[in-house]
Amino acid sequence: MGALPRKWIKWIAVLLGVVGMLTPALLELGWIPENQAMKAVVFLLGFIVLDGARRESSESLAAPELLTSSEDYAHAVGSLLAEVKHEIITVSTPSAARSAELARLLSRSLSVARSEKQLHFYAIVVGRISELSEEFFERFFAMERDPSLEGRVRIRIYDAPVSFGCMVHDRNWAITFPPNPNDPRGVAILFRNHPEGVRLLSSFIHHQWLEQSGVTISLSEAYEKWKAIKGPSASVG
Repeated sequence: MGALPRKWIKWIAVLLGVVGMLTPALLELGWIPENQAMKAVVFLLGFIVLDGARRESSESLAAPELLTSSEDYAHAVGSLLAEVKHEIITVSTPSAARSAELARLLSRSLSVARSEKQLHFYAIVVGRISELSEEFFERFFAMERDPSLEGRVRIRIYDAPVSFGCMVHDRNWAITFPPNPNDPRGVAILFRNHPEGVRLLSSFIHHQWLEQSGVTISLSEAYEKWKAIKGPSASVG
């Protein structure tokens, strides 16, 4: 195997440094369940290093940005929406889906999807179905069935206790950790203008969570399971 390009030696140091600095703090604050999201951080950052080390890109890559509040994250990602033409993918927890800032960001994303007729929007909500609510189903059913979006919105539910998320669109991606009782701000790492990372992460999500049967379920399937859990108290129309 040949020597690594010099800039990827630099990136290995940067990315491993991000993991080294953030992982203990995120664990202490309760942002990362030790057996799940810590592995996700290492994976999501590590696969970029491994892929980039075997190919030298002519593009200049900006350093990742650490965003330490949901407001900063929503503002930073919102500023990128005007550039998106093809695909938006979000992976979020039920608690993140209830966030006011992220609800506004979701609304802006759907507005972009209405104007960009080639754009597809995929939302994967990762969390226990029992944590969902009537309001959640009402809001997301309305999104899927909105005729102005022409069937280009697809929502899947992953029934698992995970507390991290990510966002992918066109040339930018981020890994996110939502607010928690110990610190209500939330945190995210944003990679701007990073097409290789977007390509890899988008392919991973499509293959693992959108195309494989039995991994995620549709909103309608989740709704039926939710009604069975909630019993007579469930009243979504």
